[in-house]
Amino acid sequence: MCQDENSLTYHVMSAGAQSVSPEVRRAHAVSAATELIAIRLRSSTDGNLEEELEKLDSYADTIQAALRHSRLSDKDREGK
Repeated sequence: MCQDENSLTYHVMSAGAQSVSPEVRRAHAVSAATELIAIRLRSSTDGNLEEELEKLDSYADTIQAALRHSRLSDKDREGK
């Protein structure tokens, strides 16, 4: 696993942690989104940093929503 993947995994897992405050979870979601933008820009010749940064909040929202959905799905499975 490369350094980018380790950092991304850390931030995604931390963004979903219930043991930290909502502000810390948000900060990790934003960090994960920033990592994704960096990976995308490095792998593309036509990437535009400014355009990607304008989408940062949306990316972080999507990460947090996916983690909330995942937690809810886990609770449903545990209840069955």
